[in-house]
Amino acid sequence: MASFGYDRYTLRRSTPLTDQQSAGPVGLVEFKLLGPLEVTDGTRQIEVSRPKLRALLVVLLLQANQVVSLDRLVEGLWGADPPASTTGNLHTYVSLLRRLLESGARTGQHRLLVSAPAGYAIRIEPEQLDVTRFEAAAAEGDRALLDGRWDDALAVYDRALGQWRGDALGELASEPFAQAAAARLEEARLAAVEGRVEARLALGHHAALIGELETLVAGHPLREGVRGKLMLALYRCGRQADALAAYQALRRTLADELALSPHRSCSASKRRSCSRSPSWTGRRPRGRPFALRHRVTWPR
Repeated sequence: MASFGYDRYTLRRSTPLTDQQSAGPVGLVEFKLLGPLEVTDGTRQIEVSRPKLRALLVVLLLQANQVVSLDRLVEGLWGADPPASTTGNLHTYVSLLRRLLESGARTGQHRLLVSAPAGYAIRIEPEQLDVTRFEAAAAEGDRALLDGRWDDALAVYDRALGQWRGDALGELASEPFAQAAAARLEEARLAAVEGRVEARLALGHHAALIGELETLVAGHPLREGVRGKLMLALYRCGRQADALAAYQALRRTLADELALSPHRSCSASKRRSCSRSPSWTGRRPRGRPFALRHRVTWPR
């Protein structure tokens, strides 16, 4: 049974399941967090309609295959100042959620939601959760990009980004227990978007990317990697003045918002643009990609 090892979203160590708790078949229920919460069993959707049940399920999924303490669950469902009756209510909600999930499991497949002395855990394989499928594909895309396998990288990034159906965690993203997770997932999504753009630039899709990059810059004006890629696309389309204007806009934004100057990678891009550097005119060699972004990595 796969175990993720850490609460990857709060970066706090979680309690792993024992061998006995990990034993037994796992239902083929699929969970989706990259958009509104969705639970399916094959083609049939399992309705988790009660807000507290939805919150409970998300807290457990964010620490899949780890025992989540009763205190952590209570905090996730009722906040830092819960009413006195929460412990009994929590056990009731767990029973209701278990009934929902195991009614969706196929015959003979049970124990998705297991009890432990310290709390509860949800037992799933990585492929049952869209977050882990996304992370695995994005990491594969990164490797292909670093190896200079541009077509492979583009295909894998497309597969990774295809897991997304909307904002991470949907309507629960604003809940205190979900805010950090939602922010880190969005950062990981943007990193994969940048990787996909990088692969397309290496394949010569400069003109087709300008509109997409301009939209990304408008939505994320402080993201230097995106602005650097826009500069590169503009330059390779013969629009050197526009590339320099994009750099100047970044410099003004960073100075106004953060009192900072552009990172040296963007400054170097500006110098290459001014000097009409040959390295900016065509496909890049294999190796470290242009303005490699910072991908979110979870502790192991």
